[in-house]
Amino acid sequence: MELDPHESLENTIGLMHGATAAALLDTAMGCAISTMLPAGQTSVTSDLKLTYLRPLSVRSGTISAEGKVIKLGRQTSYAESFVRDGRGNLAVHATATFSMIGEAAKTK
Repeated sequence: MELDPHESLENTIGLMHGATAAALLDTAMGCAISTMLPAGQTSVTSDLKLTYLRPLSVRSGTISAEGKVIKLGRQTSYAESFVRDGRGNLAVHATATFSMIGEAAKTK
């Protein structure tokens, strides 16, 4: 997924607020997990850890996020995600734990 940063997403010192990157990372990981689930099952984030490696701002260009499933489980799944700036530099890395919910999680 991609985001073209806007000044409204920046904090008082002119950098993109960390919550914006967190939302991108969480969404990318959730989508990655969703692509592997049967109908009727979904997941919710239960733990999210971010490591900020480089600041982002409007000057960063189009920001991209990629999610990757590490382990898909019946009750718990694990994923990681990367946010890169417009030049492809890694800016934020995240790992997360997701709780599986829905009918498929109950029947396995």
